[in-house]
Amino acid sequence: MKTKPAIRPRGPALTLSVVSLLVLAALLAAIFFQVGAVREAREALAAERRAVVQMEERRRYLLELQKNIPAWKQYVDAHLSLIPAGPEENTLLIELHEMAFLAGVHDFQVGFGEPVARPGYTEIPLTLRFEGSYRSTLRFLDELRYGVRAIRVDKVNLVSGGAGPSGLKAEITAAAFHRGDGGDEKAASPRQ
Repeated sequence: MKTKPAIRPRGPALTLSVVSLLVLAALLAAIFFQVGAVREAREALAAERRAVVQMEERRRYLLELQKNIPAWKQYVDAHLSLIPAGPEENTLLIELHEMAFLAGVHDFQVGFGEPVARPGYTEIPLTLRFEGSYRSTLRFLDELRYGVRAIRVDKVNLVSGGAGPSGLKAEITAAAFHRGDGGDEKAASPRQ
């Protein structure tokens, strides 16, 4: 009779193999998670570097603006000088008539509307009517644009029929400005 070979217990070797596999799996999982963490850290670092570059560009921009402050102050002062503190409508009327004379337009009339208060300034609506040639009308618009007082042209209406063969009748809707509410200066207004 044949005897069966005895089965040796493989418990310690099997246990050691399973434990080794588990440790290896745990190490591989740890490496995998570390690689993911390193990738996330690199992405965060790249985002931070982009933010630093943007902040550096912003800082350079602000420094450039700071260098230009005197020029901007001069620019603002020059433009504020175009807007008087009060309505000074008599002065405005004289300036408009001088502009019309220099441009070569005639039959010049000025109509003042009711002032409109805005935050920080007041608008004085104007209606300017005159006759002249196309070129004198352009010269008058240039006078308005480059005059000693800020005037906004809202509408220009030109029709033929003025004096002479190239005559035009023009009506300009515009607005002049002042910084104050006028106070006592309204008493000197030509609308009295």
